[in-house]
Amino acid sequence: MSTGRKRSTPATTYLRLLVATSWISGVVICGCASEPPPKPPPTWDGLELVEREGLDSVYVRPGASLVQYKRVMLRHAEVSFDANWMPFKDPVMRSKKVDPNRIARDLEAAFNEITVRELEQHSYAVVSNPDDDVLRVVPNISDLFVRFADPPGPGEALVLETGHMMLVAELRDSMTNTVLARVVDRVEEGNAEVPVGSGITGNDAAKRIITKWAVALRTSLDRAHALPPPKEKPRSNH
Repeated sequence: MSTGRKRSTPATTYLRLLVATSWISGVVICGCASEPPPKPPPTWDGLELVEREGLDSVYVRPGASLVQYKRVMLRHAEVSFDANWMPFKDPVMRSKKVDPNRIARDLEAAFNEITVRELEQHSYAVVSNPDDDVLRVVPNISDLFVRFADPPGPGEALVLETGHMMLVAELRDSMTNTVLARVVDRVEEGNAEVPVGSGITGNDAAKRIITKWAVALRTSLDRAHALPPPKEKPRSNH
C-alpha cells in the first residue's frame, strides 16, 4: 500500500542542503543573474567536499578509492523536470505536441548510450552483475528545463532558446552498495535546434552535456588507476 509520500532523491536532498546552507550563511537567493549561488555544504552523509576541475561539487568518502574497480554497472538515469517547467501551459509546446515523457525517455537513452560508449572505448567494460571489481554508477538528472522560442513557420525546426539540467550521480561499491562518492553538476545551454515533433535525442546541446559527464566519470577511473590512491584535500567553503 502506498503511503503517498514521495521518495527523496539525491538531487532533491542536495537542493534542500543548498537552501539550508543559504539560510545559515545569510545568503538571500533572489534569482538575479548577478547573484552568486549558495556555497555547497562541506559534508554530506559522511562524504567530504573536494576539488574537481570542471564539476560544481564532488563529495568523497574519506579513505575511499576507485583503484579496485575495472568494470562498471550503470543504472538507467532517472529524469525529472524543473518545477517551473509547464509545457501544457505553453501554446508553442501544445501546438507542436511536445511530450515530456518522450523527452525524459530520450534523455535517459542518450545518457546510457554516450556513457557506455565512453567507458568501453577506454577499456572499462559495462556489466549487469555486481562483483568485487565492479563500480555501480547511479545517475539522477533533475531540474531539466527546456524552453522553445517563438512558433516556427511550416516545416521549420523548433529552436531551443535556453535550457538547463543537473546531474547528481553516486559512485557505489557494487557488492555493499556503499556510496564512495557523489557528484553534482548543473549545466546551462542554449541556441540548439530541435526538429519539430522530435524528442531530445537529436539535441546537440544535450549530447555535449552528457558527454562532459561521461568523460568526467571515465577520467575519475583513469586517475585512480594511473596514480596511487590520492590523499584528498578538503575543499574550502570560504
